[in-house]
Amino acid sequence: MRDLGRWTTVDPYSDVYSSFSPYSYVVNNPINAVDPDGQLIIFVNGNHYGSGGKKEYWGSFADKVGNQLKDKNHIFVDGSMGGYAGLYGMGPASAYRSQHLSATSRYKEGYAVGKAVAQAIIKGLANGETIKIITHSMGGAWGRGLAKALEKAAKEMGIKDRKLLTLIADFDPFQASSLVDVENTFIQQYLHKGLLADQRDENADEVHGDEEESSHSISSFTLEEISNLEEGTYEWNSETEEWDCTSCKEKEDE
Repeated sequence: MRDLGRWTTVDPYSDVYSSFSPYSYVVNNPINAVDPDGQLIIFVNGNHYGSGGKKEYWGSFADKVGNQLKDKNHIFVDGSMGGYAGLYGMGPASAYRSQHLSATSRYKEGYAVGKAVAQAIIKGLANGETIKIITHSMGGAWGRGLAKALEKAAKEMGIKDRKLLTLIADFDPFQASSLVDVENTFIQQYLHKGLLADQRDENADEVHGDEEESSHSISSFTLEEISNLEEGTYEWNSETEEWDCTSCKEKEDE
């Protein structure tokens, strides 16, 4: 129902994007999906006890990120495929524990969700406005899948007036060495010296770390660290008809 921002029946594609309620309309974010101001930050959380896909998971961190990137329009999605309920048998996803722990599975779900909602998100952006993806822990792999889908949708929609996805920032990403690259997109990695997420993402263009901080919690990242967040810079390549990232590091040919 349009007035409620919900459908009265289950979305027939709900099995494709389990990170959202099966009754949700425009990924349970009707205001941000329209997004009259254009700019958008998508927050992809890690493992949780029920706060997945909610600002509750991020707390004041989300506000600090919004202030740093000068962007107040936010969408929150669950990048852990259900959180602890799925991992330890407290919910319907308990049979898929191995998938929760697989970076490849989380990437595939992020991509599936992206395919389902990318065009709706993009159509809500004003000319010249951009999207940034911020992830934490298990959400890193999921966010890469979403990023790939957004980039593909932008190309299919013929968007050439700007680089649509200008930043991916992963905070203490779990299984970072398995994260799939998103070519020509500026990627930052933020690390704390703990036992859970010490792997380096070789595709990251910048790595910021605190050797003295062992906490994996998103709330442990300070305003000083958040102040390093910035969108990448891009130039239009008329020969390839693509946006080239000028702030990305040069990657060796494999």
